[in-house]
Order: sequence, then C-alpha cells, then structure tokens
Amino acid sequence: MNAVDRQMNPLEWAKFVIRNRDERNYVDAYSVFIREARTDSAEAEFCLGLMYARGQGIAKDYEAAMSWFEKSYDHGYKSSGYFLGKMFLTGLGTGKDPEKAERYFESVADNDARAMYELGLLHFKGADMPRDLVKSAEWMRKAADAGHPEAQFVLGQFYKAGAGVDKDIQAAVRWLTSAALNRHKGAQILLGNMYRIGDGVDADVAESDRWYDMADGKTFS
Repeated sequence: MNAVDRQMNPLEWAKFVIRNRDERNYVDAYSVFIREARTDSAEAEFCLGLMYARGQGIAKDYEAAMSWFEKSYDHGYKSSGYFLGKMFLTGLGTGKDPEKAERYFESVADNDARAMYELGLLHFKGADMPRDLVKSAEWMRKAADAGHPEAQFVLGQFYKAGAGVDKDIQAAVRWLTSAALNRHKGAQILLGNMYRIGDGVDADVAESDRWYDMADGKTFS
C-alpha cells in the first residue's frame, strides 16, 4: 500500500483492488479478505468467492468460490445469492440444479435486477421446469422497471409478439427504446429495422438511420 492506501479501511481498500482489477495488489487484497473472513465478515467471504470465481491473483477454483459464497450468504450477505443462483444454473463448482438456482434468485430478487432477469429467463426457457411465459414476462417487467437493459429488450419483444402479455406495439416500442437508450445494440438494430419497413410503426427512414447509427457507435441526436 502507498500512503494514500494506508489511510483507507483495509477491507474497503481490498474491495477497491478487485473492483478495479489492480493486479499488482491482488496478493495483499487476498490477505486482507482472509484475515477479515476469520472474523466471519460476510463481505470478505463474498469477495473471496469473487476472487476464486474470477481467478484474481489465484487459480480459478469454482468449488472454492461456491464455498465462500455459501458462507457469505449464510452470514447474511444476500448479494451472494445471485452468484449461487448462477452457479447452480450453470453447474460451475456444483451440479446443475435449476430449482436451487430459482430459490437463490428469488431470495435476492427484491433488490437485484440481475436475479429478476435470470428468473425471467428460467421461466422462458423452461429448462428442467415447466415453461411459463406469463411468469417470464412478470419477472422481465420487474427487471425492466429496475433498469436492466437486456430485460427491457426482451420485454419489448414480448409485447411485440404478444408472448406472455397482450400484444401492444406501443409498449413494445417504449421498452425497446428504453433498452436502446441504455446502449443495447440489439434493441437499436431492431428499432432501425422496424422504422425502415414500417413494422408496427410508421415507416421513417431518417428515424431508422438514427437507430442504425447509434448501433454503429455514432452520436444519436
């Protein structure tokens, strides 16, 4: 640590290191987390889970990540629930178990748009569980309301197709626009296509070009 670093709380400093992917200080950050974890710091346990999952300064070890996330979750750090849900969903560090994934996502969904989106996907895909487009749309709407761009894009397509919701082209355009303004390239291109051919909207070549330009990284005005 330099002089400025030493003025910071050690745990906050270590979190800053892994958040900013400061490879020079991974070893010291790991030591801080281990020391804090010995006092049952749920936040430090969570950060150790991240380091093992990402391979930050240590070899990737999904089983170790799973163990630290579980300890953190059990000690009340509910943000770990999202990562546990993802691991049970993908089978990283454990066997695949969509039902456990769903339970973990639901346990944190009140405050985590990512978990809301994953629940929407679970019900949409119906992998190892009944497919339910209505529930999928409900969770996508919650995630979209919370500002999740991918959920906004999916919800826009649901309204466009009438999947899990009543078909509503105005709602579709509204959610696709929200996603597009949140830099979702797929939404930008889809809006460009819709305005180009008049798909549910009045054909407008200039409007189409603006969305295509945005997808290409050009300034939108």
